[in-house]
Formats: sequence, structure tokens, C-alpha cells
Amino acid sequence: MNNPIDIASLRGRIDIVQVIGHYLHLQKQGAGYVGLCPFHEDKHPSLQVNPAKGLYHCFSCEAGGDAFTFVQKREGCGFGEAVRICADLCHTGYIPREPEVRQPETKIKDLHDEAPTVSGNERFWKTLLPYDPGCGELRETYERFGVRMGADTATPALYRFTEGRLVFPIRDGAGQLVAFAARYLGTDPEVLKQRKYMNSKTSSIYKKDHLLYAWHEAEAAIRESGQVFITEGYKDALAMHAAGFGRTVALCGVNLSEVHLSLIRGAADTVFLLLDADRAGRETAGKLVPLLRKSGLQVVNLVPEGGKDPDEMFRRMGREAFAAWVRKAMIPPARSRVGELLSAACRRWPESVAEGYGPEEIPEMSLPEDRQSFTGCFPELDKLYEQHTELSHTEPVRQGELIRYLHLCYREICLETDVRNECRRLARTADEDARAACIDSLQRYRLELRDASLALHRRG
Repeated sequence: MNNPIDIASLRGRIDIVQVIGHYLHLQKQGAGYVGLCPFHEDKHPSLQVNPAKGLYHCFSCEAGGDAFTFVQKREGCGFGEAVRICADLCHTGYIPREPEVRQPETKIKDLHDEAPTVSGNERFWKTLLPYDPGCGELRETYERFGVRMGADTATPALYRFTEGRLVFPIRDGAGQLVAFAARYLGTDPEVLKQRKYMNSKTSSIYKKDHLLYAWHEAEAAIRESGQVFITEGYKDALAMHAAGFGRTVALCGVNLSEVHLSLIRGAADTVFLLLDADRAGRETAGKLVPLLRKSGLQVVNLVPEGGKDPDEMFRRMGREAFAAWVRKAMIPPARSRVGELLSAACRRWPESVAEGYGPEEIPEMSLPEDRQSFTGCFPELDKLYEQHTELSHTEPVRQGELIRYLHLCYREICLETDVRNECRRLARTADEDARAACIDSLQRYRLELRDASLALHRRG
């Protein structure tokens, strides 16, 4: 019998550039290489090879993995034969055909059992292949969530649905690996329509209507903030986590159940829906918004720009710009509009700002610097100017009065939010010192809100 091969050791000696370069022409680009992807009709180089990580990724068809994955897919062969071909191309020494492959610290015994178990899922996950999402700002998050590629062949029957697909481990609230979701990365329209995602079957440890993807990672942040983002897909949730919104979960391919609603209500009072901007996403939002509101939750429906989804926006805009877009989209419409009017007034009449309030009170401007963006607010400013300023005063004074009025409106809205948040924290806090701090903050906000409201009433 041949001695077993330690794949971890061999992988470190395989030069992925040499392997892929055997099949197609690669061009140096920065620290990596690019070439025409052989797995779809590629007219412009979309395949990137990262020699430092030993991974490749196609931005068009999303094929990706290590050198063994590439050879398996290119040659249509099994894992053992791919190992032999890579070893031969890189001159690492003779490896007989059909080798006995030994993965480090991985035992795949019992993976053919019909009933899945947490321990069996963990053992299978260790046999999956590396995956590069093709975006540097996403890599750490994909690694942290354990996203990998399924092998093309020789997969135990229980997990055969993962073959050749991108695999997302699904964990329950306690962090136990209870299931997998496998995404098709090809371009066949029929597969994309019918079987884009395939999941583990319902079992004693996995029930779709009991789980939300990434809940185990997001729960603490959700409870702390009282807010939760709900996305449509796994990749969208990962993009949100990578952008710093750790209070994000995703639907596991099903509508919200009563168990889901109970789970969310127990940790949050505000839901930000961030579903796909296509027709299906809008229809889903149309069903979920009334359902969530009926459950007593506040709902803000965020719609991705340009008919895209959060993952596409993140990859196109980059982490910082995408995070800024989300933060702005989160602002309630009333607060956003008053903020826009206040910003426009301050830029329209900068010499009158001091008449309205001290410079230290000016909130961060919410409009871009270009003039066209804030001149659109002028007709409404003119109307408010006539309604909420003294006709007998000079123009600079009246301009300052309007700025002061808009600032009070903005402050009132912000304080109302602060009061709601402190009430929520107080209801969820058991520690006496923390409760005392909440009560102090709540009292201060209420007094400030009363003063702002009285001032507005006098001006109204």
C-alpha cells in the first residue's frame, strides 16, 4: 500500500502560478497575475491568481480555490489525480496514481451516515477547499465565517450537494455547525433559476424556520444596539459584517417565521431591511414590512442603489464608501429631510449662521458640497422663511431665525430618538448602576426635548 500523502505539507510546496500557467497565459499585475478564465467565455482577463495565498478567483463566474481545485475543474478529474498532476508540474517528487490522501487532523469516517451531527459537520468542513472572495476587504470576514469551496468529486453522500459549489457553514445561536448552504458559481440559467442554492436537509439539528444566518456572531451587537439588519443572502450579510455592521443576519432561504420574529423581538426593537433591489427583493420587502410592524417592531426599508444587492455595492464602492451609504440610508426620512434643509440653509446663508446659534452647535452637514444638491432645497426654504421668521426683522436676522428654527426641529427629532433608545436600554438592563445611568440620561434628554418643543411651539 502507498504511504498516505500529507496534503497540508504538499500544498505549501505547490506553486499555483506554475500550475495555472501550464493551462493558460498569465500576465503579471501588481503582486499577482491575471489571465482569461477557462471556465466561462472570458474576453477580458477576469481570473486573478494570488501566489502569496496560493489561491485563484474569477470576478465574472466566481470560480475560485487552490491549485488542486483548478486542476480538478480543468481536467474533470478526482482530487487524488489533481494532487498527482500538481505535484508533477511543480516537480515535488513522484506521487503514484490514486494516492491515499491524508488531510491534517481530519477524519472523514462516519460522514456517510444518514443523520447529520454537529461533530460530523465539523469534520466535513475541514475537508473543504480554500476560497478567495476576490476582494481584499472581504477576505478576513469570509475566513472568520469559514466560507470554503466544495470538492468536485468524492464527497460523502450526505454532503454531495456541496460538490463544486461555494459553501457557507450555518451555525445555530450557540455557534454549533448544524448545516451548510451551497451556492452555484456557474452561468447556466436553468441552474441559476432552479438550484442556485442548495442546503442541508431539515434534521433534528437544523430547522430553517428556527435559524437566522450569522445570529451567533450578531446577537451581542443586536442586543447592545437594539437594532438588526436583515439581508436576503449570505454574501450580503458577510458584506455588511465586513463593513462594520456586525448586527446583521440573513434569511436562510425562507420567509420570517414566528420563531424568527420572537428571536428578533427578544433582542431588538428596530429592523433595517436591506434586501435586493430587484423585483423579487421589492416583493419580499412588501411582505416583510407589515409583518414586522405587526409584531411591534420599527422597520426601515433600505433599498440598494442601482438595482444591486449589498454584496455588489460593497465590491463596487469599497468598504468605507459602502459603510457611509448605509449610515446615511439608516437615517429616518423626517430627520434626513430636516438635516438636508438645515445644511442647505447654512450653506445658502453662511454669514447668518451665527445669528441662529453658536458654531459649536452646527451639526455635521448631510449634503454633498456641489451646489446643485442643496439648491433643490431652496423653494422649501423660501416657504419656511415666510412662515417661521419675523417680517419686521432684517434679512440677516430672519435668515438666522430660520436656521435656528430648523436646528430646533433637527434637535427635537434627535432627542426623540435618544429618549426611545434610553427607554429600551432601561427595559433591558438589570444591573443597578447601569439602570441609574440610563435614568440620568433619560431625564436629561426629556428636559432638553421639552425645551426644544416649547421653543418650536413659540416659533410656530
